[in-house]
Amino acid sequence: MEMPRFDALELKVVSREQQRDRMRQEFPAATAIVDEFREVFGDVQVLRIEEGGKVVQSKRYRPDSDYGCLTADQYLALGKRYREDMARRMESERKRHGR
Repeated sequence: MEMPRFDALELKVVSREQQRDRMRQEFPAATAIVDEFREVFGDVQVLRIEEGGKVVQSKRYRPDSDYGCLTADQYLALGKRYREDMARRMESERKRHGR
């Protein structure tokens, strides 16, 4: 018996919600960063996510040289340095004002 021509092309349909849930499971740190960006900047377009050796990118993605890119680890380290710097500045201000 011969298979109908288009049966071989059937693809599983994945809803946006299912895709979103899968991305959150596979890229928890990166999706947390995207959530923070969305809180500050509104709707942002994610072109590329890399975490734990996995990479997902948009078909419109261009090489890193075209964008200023941070990995999730770089972003978290940047936030840590910022918090440490702010704590040092606040301590310096307290000492300067005798508090």
